[in-house]
Amino acid sequence: MKFNDLQTVTDKNKGYITGQFEGVFHKAPFEVAVKKYKKGEYNPCHCHSYTNEINVILQGKAMMQCDNDKSSVILFPGDILKVEKNEWFDFMALEDTTMLVIKDTAIGEKYTKDSKYSEETVKYLKHLGIDVDKIV
Repeated sequence: MKFNDLQTVTDKNKGYITGQFEGVFHKAPFEVAVKKYKKGEYNPCHCHSYTNEINVILQGKAMMQCDNDKSSVILFPGDILKVEKNEWFDFMALEDTTMLVIKDTAIGEKYTKDSKYSEETVKYLKHLGIDVDKIV
């Protein structure tokens, strides 16, 4: 170990520690990132065709919705959610949230489409003070 290899999670590297993105060990065949989201930040509906993704909530509270069956789940610190390849999902930070994201490949492909929340979900997000008009 060399202490001059010390780096910090920043916007510059988008939280990626390893994978295809600029990071500490960016040539690994998988991706690991520590992602930080502000309350209300939204990651639109997307899927990965070749990659399974594991999300671990380290701090905060978030909601993920699976577009395949319109189910949603609220995630708290310590929760681990695996998203299978070809499963469409989106993400909303309900509080300032820090999440560990692990992908089993470093292909970096991501496909997006519009996502609509159910009326119940929209009411819940508005109750939390999140401006849903930007995303629904």
